[in-house]
Amino acid sequence: MPFEYLVTWRRTHPESVTVEARHRYSGNHMEARKRAFIIGRASGSRVLTLRHTLEDAMKRFPSKRQGRVVRILLDHGDDAAYRIGLAAALLSKARDHREMERGVSYILSATTEEVWFWSSKWLDEDMSEKTLHALAIMSGSGL
Repeated sequence: MPFEYLVTWRRTHPESVTVEARHRYSGNHMEARKRAFIIGRASGSRVLTLRHTLEDAMKRFPSKRQGRVVRILLDHGDDAAYRIGLAAALLSKARDHREMERGVSYILSATTEEVWFWSSKWLDEDMSEKTLHALAIMSGSGL
C-alpha cells in the first residue's frame, strides 16, 4: 500500500483521537507531511472506549510523545489503523453508551477481511454515511 498511517491521540481535555493516512512514497517534503485522507476521528469521553486499544498500539508500534499528545506510526500492512479508525468513526456517531460499546466491540473483534470490507466502503465518498449506518446495524448498536 502506498500509505503510512498515523494515529494522533490528544490526552487533553477533551480527549481526541484521529487516524489519518499519509503518502508513503512522496515526491517532495511538503507532500509527505500532508494527509491523504482521514479514516476516523472521535473526541470527548467517547475516546475512553478506545483507550486500551490505543495503549496496546503504543506498545506494538513506534510512538512518540510530545507532552500530552501521542503519535503512533502504524505499519502499512496492518489493519490496526483501519480498525481504530472505524471504531472512532462509530464512536463519533453513537448516541449513547450502549451503542458505543457494541460498535467498538464489533470492530475490535471483526476479522481482517471484515475490517478491509467496511473500510473500503467507509472511505468511498458516495457511500460513507450509508456504510456507517449499515456497520452500526451489523454491530448491534443500531444507529
